[in-house]
Amino acid sequence: MQSLRFMQKMKIFFRFYHPCWWVLILLAAILRIAVPDAFKTSGFVINLASTVLLFKLATLIHECGHLLVAKMCGAIPKRMILGIGYEIFRTHVHGVRVVINSLPVGGQAWADFANKDFTKWKFGAYVAGGVIFNVLVACIVYLSFGFNPYFLTGSSGIDIPSAIIATNMFGVISLIPFYTKSYGSRGATDGMILLKLLFDFKGEFRKHASTIDIHEAVECYERRDYDKAYTIFQQYHETFPSDTTSLLNMASIHIRRGEIDEALNILQALEKDVHTQRFKGYREYFYSGMASIYLIKNDIDVAFHYASLALKESPRSNYIWVIYGAVLIEKGDVKNGMRWLFKIMDFEYPNPLAVGASMYLMVAFHQRGDMRSRELHLNFVKRNIGLLDADGRIILTRNLEKIGEPAMIGNM
Repeated sequence: MQSLRFMQKMKIFFRFYHPCWWVLILLAAILRIAVPDAFKTSGFVINLASTVLLFKLATLIHECGHLLVAKMCGAIPKRMILGIGYEIFRTHVHGVRVVINSLPVGGQAWADFANKDFTKWKFGAYVAGGVIFNVLVACIVYLSFGFNPYFLTGSSGIDIPSAIIATNMFGVISLIPFYTKSYGSRGATDGMILLKLLFDFKGEFRKHASTIDIHEAVECYERRDYDKAYTIFQQYHETFPSDTTSLLNMASIHIRRGEIDEALNILQALEKDVHTQRFKGYREYFYSGMASIYLIKNDIDVAFHYASLALKESPRSNYIWVIYGAVLIEKGDVKNGMRWLFKIMDFEYPNPLAVGASMYLMVAFHQRGDMRSRELHLNFVKRNIGLLDADGRIILTRNLEKIGEPAMIGNM
């Protein structure tokens, strides 16, 4: 059992710190010993590979900085998310839920200011905490070892301290105020949040203070306590009626519970505003929600319309890839549909998106007469059927009929 846990942790470690960079470092070290004249080349390779790896460490320092400063300001550190995409691992460290996602890019940190009367300055310190710690680490290393701006060339040999300084100072970029968008996930940089807090645009501090409740709603959503999550989102909408995200989340909960008409009512009421500034950055969630609804309703032409709009808005969203691929297979464009679904398939880390993709890949392989591949995906769905919500079960039942399989009842 212990060895299995160790192997799992090693897989997660190498997911973030890819083995190719360690192999490069090893080969460069061997070259350094075997060919003394390759001093500069080996230094360049080791410094470059180390810099890539240390970027991930700088991200960890940044997120820890948010939580530590929040704790100093009287908040309770709640959550750290490393990477984007779908979840592959989670654990608790000193009361903080640590979630590791499939793509090792960026991170997030959440803290709970239990006293809702906390000041704007405390919240601002919490937001700036990531950069504060990055700069602090860079300064300590600089005072201890100095910094060579040309360290990547390898002309001065191996220079790990300069790589640590460079990667941590790169974190200062998060103070530039702009919105980020990566793989379908949109958010504001630390700098954008601080700018909004400074000028308190449209009561921004009050809204950010209330996001503590949203964090709780997300936690409830993830553990499928949909009733509690829905109540929180509903209360948030009553406080901020112009906020779009709460309504989109409420519609998503209806979809997960199989309450398709209720979800459609919410989204149809929003559709008239979808091209307004209010929807900027959230259109893909609206379009993907509508596509999911019409896919479940088996109205494929309408589903394709909305799935195409969603893909145009967010061409790198894993969730949209699954919907778009599924709709293409329903339309008979099996080859292209499979291409989109293969982009999300992951047998190693079962997740709802992979199960959703498998539900359509088994249909696609059945239509192609590839029974071996069909069974591979059918068995994957059977093993992970517990990951499906009511919406997934509806589609699964329909797809099983297409391949002549009986409906699955266990764990559903």
